[in-house]
Amino acid sequence: MTLVPLFLVVFVDILGMMMIIPLLPFFAMKMGASVFETGLITAAYAVMQILFSPVLGRLSDRYGRKKLLLLSQVFLAAGFFLLASSTSVTMVFIARILSGIGAGNLSLVQAMIADSTREEERTRAFGLFGAIVGLGLTIGPALTGIFAKIDWTVPIYVSFSLACLSFLLCATLLPNKMPALVVRKSIKETLHGFWQTSGTRQCYLQFLLFFCSFAFLVSGLGLIMESRFFTAEGRRYGPSEIGYLFGVLGVIGIVVQGVLLPRLEKTFGNHRLTLSGFLLTILGYLGVGFFHNVYFFFFACGLFGIGNSLIRPTITSRLTKTLHKSDEGMALGFSSSLQSLAHVICPPLGAFLIQHHWVPQLGILMALLSLMGYVIGLRNQDTVSAL
Repeated sequence: MTLVPLFLVVFVDILGMMMIIPLLPFFAMKMGASVFETGLITAAYAVMQILFSPVLGRLSDRYGRKKLLLLSQVFLAAGFFLLASSTSVTMVFIARILSGIGAGNLSLVQAMIADSTREEERTRAFGLFGAIVGLGLTIGPALTGIFAKIDWTVPIYVSFSLACLSFLLCATLLPNKMPALVVRKSIKETLHGFWQTSGTRQCYLQFLLFFCSFAFLVSGLGLIMESRFFTAEGRRYGPSEIGYLFGVLGVIGIVVQGVLLPRLEKTFGNHRLTLSGFLLTILGYLGVGFFHNVYFFFFACGLFGIGNSLIRPTITSRLTKTLHKSDEGMALGFSSSLQSLAHVICPPLGAFLIQHHWVPQLGILMALLSLMGYVIGLRNQDTVSAL
């Protein structure tokens, strides 16, 4: 029950963020951005995450999670408001920079989950966290598909309103607990310690490979569908159709993480679920690269959705078990930075490949990244079994 207010804040927060994702490439191009510049806009958001997520995490280890969570939500709301008011590509860039500064909020929430649960409860708790994210992923893009028919700025103003609501919920519902442990190590010393710990290093390597493949897919999915598929009326797929697909992926995440994951972990174990997730994403990425039939394409996206729902909570749970309590905020902030690093490097490259009609090669590249994550898991089974 102590997690219920936190999950409520997460749901409202993620609902607003997920409404932006399917719309952003089209909105940026409406402002005059090229396909390549849309990748750079995504990268600008991610650069801010790289710089600020570990800092927010370390500050939360010292001064408490709630204060930093509130601060991050202020930046997020400001970014949404400026994006809705944008009249140029430059304003879109600045808006995404502001939102990127505040994007460390989810890693702070994950640290709060780790603070509030025992080790044997972690995978289930992070699975529920993923299910809440999946619920936002389901409803948010679906709402985008509805509101975008009115005007493309309407979903963004709704996201701004939800960010303000999330701030109020956080301020009124979450306890203001101060950290029980004093943090004395610098960020550099802490990161060096993470790398020297084999279990932590393995989690970060698998996360990085997964995040890279994920960034390629999510940032390029709308462009791929727009270039390949047409509606019954002969119109190219746009924000509405992309939003509906994200909604389906969200339903998959809810079912797998919120319902099936606890039972699957008891039966197969944390490590086997991670490996299975990587195998499913390999098949999904190859399908996205090569399938031109819309039904087969959606099936491939579904395989990726299941794999993603297995990989994220199992690795996050395993990561927190390798850490000292005083380092959890920093560690989860660093994992958010790795995700952001992937979103800096991969979207421009993915957009370049799509622009030159090299989507099959992109599918192979994504599958190879997942294969590397699978191989790392196989080679470190003894380390994992000790956790």
